[in-house]
Amino acid sequence: MPISLHHSRHLTVSRFVAAAVLAGLTGLAARGADFLMTASGPFASASDFSDTFDGTAHGQLPTLLDSERLMGGSFRASYWFSAVTPLDDGSTVAVYDLSTTTARMSFDLLDEDGIVVHSGVQSLTPEIYVANNNGAQPFSVDQVLLFSLFEDVSDSSFPTPIYGPQDRFAGASLSFAGYVDNSINYLSDLAIPTDEGAYAPFMWKTFDVHLYAADGDINQVDPYQISESIIGYDITSLSIVAVPEAGTVSLFGSAMAYIALRRRAR
Repeated sequence: MPISLHHSRHLTVSRFVAAAVLAGLTGLAARGADFLMTASGPFASASDFSDTFDGTAHGQLPTLLDSERLMGGSFRASYWFSAVTPLDDGSTVAVYDLSTTTARMSFDLLDEDGIVVHSGVQSLTPEIYVANNNGAQPFSVDQVLLFSLFEDVSDSSFPTPIYGPQDRFAGASLSFAGYVDNSINYLSDLAIPTDEGAYAPFMWKTFDVHLYAADGDINQVDPYQISESIIGYDITSLSIVAVPEAGTVSLFGSAMAYIALRRRAR
């Protein structure tokens, strides 16, 4: 099955779930040219969940993202990356575990009037996954997934932790996926496609933003609070342009420091 942000909240923070599927797979070789992918498209779906327990009664929290205002709106996103080459170990999946010096993502979520409601703030730990004929028929998949954590999302409503340290997750992904068979094939290798035409034929082209926060008893017996929002969009416009390395500093500013986020399985 294609990798997605749409997973149970109990799996979300275990390194974006994908690592459980792709762990131990390919690494990286030398860095190549730089590319900038830009994408946009309309709102497709929203999923919000929250629950609190103070030891006596249950309650709910405000949504992490303003889902109601985002309905009928759109997104725009960019993903800058260096065309590094995966090591060939015969696998059907390559994991490009990048850094903020070799990849960076940004996004805006807009309402139906084109006004920015939320923006991704400071891209962290970017990763790209490429799957080529991954899995057994009839569920063999080709997929390119460009993912990044974010330090924050503007105007989000993360709750103040009250029952202990907070597990917090903010991530976004551009995903291009489709099932393959004898008559349909999207990818020929595990390299990151740098031609926008390579992405057009994919069956599913989506952009997702996923926020999650929890503190307290992870077994949900003693007091706790938990909240999650997932916003989905269809990608209807895409471009990829080569970016001269000398221009990346003026385009994106200096490289951002790597900040580790606590992510543990719920």
